[in-house]
Amino acid sequence: AYDGQVYIADNRNSRVQAFSIDGRFSHVLGARLGPSAPDLQAPYGVAVAGGRLIVSENTRGRLQVLELNGRVLQILTPQKVGISRDSSSLWLYGLSADAHHAYVTDGCNGNVHVLDVKPWPATSSSASTTTAAAGAILSLTKPTRPCHTCHRSTGGVVQVKAQDWRQGRH
Repeated sequence: AYDGQVYIADNRNSRVQAFSIDGRFSHVLGARLGPSAPDLQAPYGVAVAGGRLIVSENTRGRLQVLELNGRVLQILTPQKVGISRDSSSLWLYGLSADAHHAYVTDGCNGNVHVLDVKPWPATSSSASTTTAAAGAILSLTKPTRPCHTCHRSTGGVVQVKAQDWRQGRH
């Protein structure tokens, strides 16, 4: 990552663990370790962009933007970024980011949400399955297959892996 650390989402313990490149434990973010620690619940995706750590919380359906020391900078709920939410429409999983955008997969409806890193968008708009503007929702061709991982290749292409756990296949 940006600071020479590897960040791992520890979903069951509601925290993010940081390790050095050679695998030595460094520190923990979350798990209610102090008054300024982030309150993470089921973190799933982590990405570092612009010197900030972005964490997706799948059960809360939100993103937290943190300083690398763990101080909370911003909590992004679906309403803050212009994504409509009903009881089953947002289950955030995989996360990838660059200096300008965060890409987060939605395991409930097969969407990839594309969000501005700086500044965060106030509205959202539709996009096609091949390109998306900042703030757009990218719909996959088979919304019945939940999205679980997301990463950005060196060529700038966002790649998404969809898996249907009920059928045990990709």
